[in-house]
Amino acid sequence: MRFIFFALSVAAFTASGQSTIGTKDSVDIKLQIEGFYSWYIGMIQDGRLDKDFNPTFVRKEDGMTTLDFSNYAQGLRKFNFAEDLIRKAIGDYKSCVDSLASVPYEKFLGYELDEHARLGCDFANRYEWTGGQVPKDKAELSAIAGDGETAIGQIDFISNSVLDGQAIVFFRRSGNEWSIYGLLLK
Repeated sequence: MRFIFFALSVAAFTASGQSTIGTKDSVDIKLQIEGFYSWYIGMIQDGRLDKDFNPTFVRKEDGMTTLDFSNYAQGLRKFNFAEDLIRKAIGDYKSCVDSLASVPYEKFLGYELDEHARLGCDFANRYEWTGGQVPKDKAELSAIAGDGETAIGQIDFISNSVLDGQAIVFFRRSGNEWSIYGLLLK
């Protein structure tokens, strides 16, 4: 369904003659999104994703557990993700945060993965921005279309030199820069 939406969107831009993404914008968008994925995949490969990016479990003042999104939000802002997308992504952790509110931090420290899953907090068991539980080798922008103010790009994930998933990324011009305001894994 998502691929059909992407194909129709690209076809609509192209058919109407509105695909006016210039060379500089195409290069900027390519460097931005591939830069994000190179950074993200690099953290996975180096075993730093949980420490340097994923939300972290912390002790609240009342002794209960919550999530700290500082590194997460900072990492997304580094690659010009729109604030609305960052808020939505953080909002996707609501059930985990709600569950943690009644769990004493010291007790939580002893929890195993199955207890994380029961709380809806097993996000360290999957790769949120590439999908699945197996790391990808790299990501490449394989197609882009737009009207000069918005653009839609297709990302191909590569593992062992083979296509291993895709994503559709939505961009919006903000001054002289492009911001990422949507991302759908296929």
